Amino acid sequence: MFKEFANPPIERKGKLLIYYGGKTGTVSLDEGDEPFQAMCLATLRKDGFVSLRAGADEGELITRPLLVTGRKLRVNVKGPLKVEVQDRDGVPIAGYTSNECDPLPEDGLDLVMRWQGNDLNRLLGTAIRLRFTLRNADLFSLRFTRD
Repeated sequence: MFKEFANPPIERKGKLLIYYGGKTGTVSLDEGDEPFQAMCLATLRKDGFVSLRAGADEGELITRPLLVTGRKLRVNVKGPLKVEVQDRDGVPIAGYTSNECDPLPEDGLDLVMRWQGNDLNRLLGTAIRLRFTLRNADLFSLRFTRD
């Protein structure tokens, strides 16, 4: 039995390249023209399958409690974003409020969040909530890293 396999996406320069084939349908040669066939390419940003999107009105996302497993919080975002770090009960942690959040470039695949130049080193091993505020922006992913 013949099995068809899809190729995995190829990552290049912050984009995922997805090659696929398509055709207009099956037509027997007796009925006229052969079906049109094409090799196609779809592209999207890395981790760009889904996002949390805020429009012209400011949007907010508060995570469930997360364990800080790295010194840095990295985000994949398109548009302005601020992050506030809260304790597990939702109380902002001094030094990590949204007003203390350093501005980011408005588009990046792997941007490091900082609060007045500080990372999350002093919160390692602590359970926290993250409160994201966005306007005209997409948040694609977030992660903690040790570097």
